[in-house]
Amino acid sequence: MPTLATDALSSFGAEGGCGFFGTTFCEIPIYTVPAGQIAVIESTSGRCFYNAGNLNEIFLQFQNPTATGSNTVDIFLERTHGNSGNGAVETWTDSLKNYAFGGSSGTPIKARVFFDSAESGDCVITISGHLVAQ
Repeated sequence: MPTLATDALSSFGAEGGCGFFGTTFCEIPIYTVPAGQIAVIESTSGRCFYNAGNLNEIFLQFQNPTATGSNTVDIFLERTHGNSGNGAVETWTDSLKNYAFGGSSGTPIKARVFFDSAESGDCVITISGHLVAQ
């Protein structure tokens, strides 16, 4: 009988999105790492549709412990720009390996999106990986 790797038994996939109307910022809650666990983030993908302005940056954000407390980690996502009807679209698919720690009460993984001027549209982002004990 075949056996599954431990990471296959603890895999997760999560998706979050936000709509924005006349703002320069959008924050997307994606996943909360359970207490006592480490989320090994292996991939992310997504897209943003918006008016014809410029998307300055998009990044994943989560907490990692350090010797002196906690550290916010920002992973900037490389993206491809294109046009979509009367607006613009940014898409990305990234393979990565990073670790988000759940701590004693669970911690959020979120995405943050910044534009150079007020925009309207929406963004969706997915992440996947697996959990291991902290």
